[in-house]
Amino acid sequence: MKLIRPVLHAACIDCSGRPEQAATAPTSGLQNIKTWRPADPEVVTGVLVLTIGQKHKKIEEEFYLRVATPAGLETLEAQHGILATGQILVLQRWDCEALLDWLQGTIGACQADTWDGCIERLRQHFRGQFDYLMR
Repeated sequence: MKLIRPVLHAACIDCSGRPEQAATAPTSGLQNIKTWRPADPEVVTGVLVLTIGQKHKKIEEEFYLRVATPAGLETLEAQHGILATGQILVLQRWDCEALLDWLQGTIGACQADTWDGCIERLRQHFRGQFDYLMR
């Protein structure tokens, strides 16, 4: 049986830094990570909105991942002494190429016999489309 290999179809960033807002807000405020340039690459915090699907098929799912730099984490408002919870990718500084390489490698490694199996593996690295709505 041939394994299904998920691929990254699109990657955008929401710089509000609020994952629950990115999951429910219209996508018009999102910026493509390939063209987005932060004011300071050392100070970044945001939520990646990833459209992941199968090559040559219209099957797609959205996934989310909070990203930040160490200096970006310092800008977050602590709640009860906690800056962030859940899945977060900390970049030394904003580097789109390094981020895309990591995303493509991580997503490509989530192969499975079925699309549902791929989604299960992807959710080990990213929040699923409905995870924030069920909180």
